[in-house]
Amino acid sequence: MVENLFEEIYEKYFKKVYNYIFGQVLNREVAQDLTEDVFVRVLDNLESYDSSKAALFTWVYTIARNILTNHQNRAYVKRESGIDESVMMIGKQQDYYYDNPNTLKYVENRQLFNILRELSEAERDFLEMRYGLEMSNEEIARVLNISSKAVSDRYRRLLEKCRKIHQENMDL
Repeated sequence: MVENLFEEIYEKYFKKVYNYIFGQVLNREVAQDLTEDVFVRVLDNLESYDSSKAALFTWVYTIARNILTNHQNRAYVKRESGIDESVMMIGKQQDYYYDNPNTLKYVENRQLFNILRELSEAERDFLEMRYGLEMSNEEIARVLNISSKAVSDRYRRLLEKCRKIHQENMDL
């Protein structure tokens, strides 16, 4: 029974979790490893999941966010930056999002990396909730404990910032 539920969770959320993590680390191999860690933890803790405390998606997302935070903390302690390493590798590999109609299928544009590199972790996290995890404004509002209007305003300002960064990079 647990195995069947795990298979359903894996099928339903793998792409979303991978896209979320990839958007933060900007490295395909690291994103694959961390996504694998997420689903190992999901399987290990599936029997303790309590639907009265959180929706299944929220529970999986929280595990992904915790694993990502732990990874970033380890990288910081080692004085490594996943983003800087990834940006250096842009010319060496083609990183991609798993096929998803609401996200980019292939990230071949250096401009996207330049934009993401200039955003804060919180801003990238917000965009990943919106695009990678395909969360609605209401879902994002619940996670961030803010109003849907505040999510809408934050999203608008963040898009304006991305457009400005893109324009500045084009002017160079």
